[in-house]
Amino acid sequence: MLRYLRRVDDITSGKLRWGILTNGRVWRLYFQGALSVAEDFLEIDLGKALDLPGCGLDLLDKRPDSFADDAAWRDHACRLFLILFGRGAFVPGDAGETFPCHCIARG
Repeated sequence: MLRYLRRVDDITSGKLRWGILTNGRVWRLYFQGALSVAEDFLEIDLGKALDLPGCGLDLLDKRPDSFADDAAWRDHACRLFLILFGRGAFVPGDAGETFPCHCIARG
């Protein structure tokens, strides 16, 4: 992924800064401008978010206190997945930027 992001950054003169890596179950969103692209990424495990058999939460999946229960936490993860990886995230806005770039620009 690191080599891919560097190559795409060179080819697009810095205009394309995001990369997606998935095995179908686990989805990662990488940003070329992160301090450590190898360690700083957003990851959503759809198996856990959808509560699929054999994909239960583990010790590393601590639910934030702002969610009432694990079901609310899973629902949030599913909504986040749809916002970040759904069709709407890739449709350019008025300025020609897609969702992740638009969010960072407005900060």
